[in-house]
Amino acid sequence: MATIKKRGSKYAVIYDYRDAQGQRHQKWESFSNKADAEKFKRKVEYKKSCDSLLTPCSQTVAEYLMQWVNVYGKAKWSFSMYTSSLALIRNHIMPEIGQIPLQKLQPIHIEMLYNTLRGKKCSGPKGHAPSGTKTPCLSSTTIRHVHTLLKTAFNKAVDWRLIEESPVVCDAPKKNKAERRIWTPEMVREALDDMEHPLLHLAVHLAFICSLRIGETVALTWDDIDFDQKLIRVRHTLQRVSREALDSVPADGLVQVFPPRVKKTNTVLVLKTPKTANSNRFVYLTPALRRELMLRKATVAKQKAYAGEAYSDFNLVFALEDGYPVEPKLCEKWFKLWQQRTELHLPPLIFHELRHSSATYKLLESGGDIKLVQGDMGHASAAVSLDTYAHMQDSRRRALTEKISKEFYGGSSADDRQEQLLQLLQEDPEIKKKVLAALLAEDAQKSGC
Repeated sequence: MATIKKRGSKYAVIYDYRDAQGQRHQKWESFSNKADAEKFKRKVEYKKSCDSLLTPCSQTVAEYLMQWVNVYGKAKWSFSMYTSSLALIRNHIMPEIGQIPLQKLQPIHIEMLYNTLRGKKCSGPKGHAPSGTKTPCLSSTTIRHVHTLLKTAFNKAVDWRLIEESPVVCDAPKKNKAERRIWTPEMVREALDDMEHPLLHLAVHLAFICSLRIGETVALTWDDIDFDQKLIRVRHTLQRVSREALDSVPADGLVQVFPPRVKKTNTVLVLKTPKTANSNRFVYLTPALRRELMLRKATVAKQKAYAGEAYSDFNLVFALEDGYPVEPKLCEKWFKLWQQRTELHLPPLIFHELRHSSATYKLLESGGDIKLVQGDMGHASAAVSLDTYAHMQDSRRRALTEKISKEFYGGSSADDRQEQLLQLLQEDPEIKKKVLAALLAEDAQKSGC
């Protein structure tokens, strides 16, 4: 069934196999010593007797991953998942391990890939980093996504009998859990009072009051808003996806493909239903938010009348003056630019953190009723909502400690009062300026004396 032949200083194990088309082939595997050759010979003979011998192939990792995407990804993934996963495979996985033969890929290659991805640096701002700062190109979350992709892909290669075992045996790369930033209700009110951009104002208002994701916010249509019942139905999301994904992935849940504003583009905006049933929900409106939406509707009617036939009516709440959708990245850009220009001293946020702020506020107001807040958030389970519970828990623990301090020690001590004064100075820059000015004036007066 298999033989060993000495060739110079090497030992070759020679055996026959048949390919997928039933054609007979001969395979030679070389080893540096006879013991290893004997061990491999026994393994080949055992697998042939069990009819479990893998067909040797020269397929590379890159070739296999594209095959896997075409078979698995097209059937399982959404448009956005297809777009992002294919980008990771082409831009970060293939350049590092794509040329390695699939059957030669080892666990060490996977760990080396993760180390390479962690070490990649990009010039330019990322998040709130200063301009020109070298920052990691990929977040820990993205590298974990790479790990999940590879683990799923190579497990499927085992199922397809292309490899004996998956090379992804290491644990998922550690996730660097960044501190979640939020705004208090008072901060949100300050921000709304300062915002002059009407669409940005409405987007921030909706994101905080209704706990909407950015894609859900800009996807709202006038049919989603029930002014009589004072609620909105969250049943769409707006995404930019690749044309390749649009052509490859089944169009389940696809509602609208918007015509591109630029002729030569590889991506398009689409309106689709949410990927989970829980994301399809309704949220109640406050009177103030309802009034703002009614004003927005009146503004849209004027824009339609002014633009006439030039207006592309997609029935969207968030539309530019010609009716074209406001895509998520544009809304995020407006929010970032406003933060750079405003004179308010608020913690910097990305738009999605308004949703975290909303969850925290609602948990506080509901006394920690996770199930109640889960309905507004559209989470699949209460366990997901618990992830935002930490902010509320911290503030309640701090309040409990202050209560114990007052009741146990019998009133505020001098240290407590000093701590309260320091906290007040940190929270209110105007008071800090006045105190500093008073101290400088006192020093000048003493110097004059």
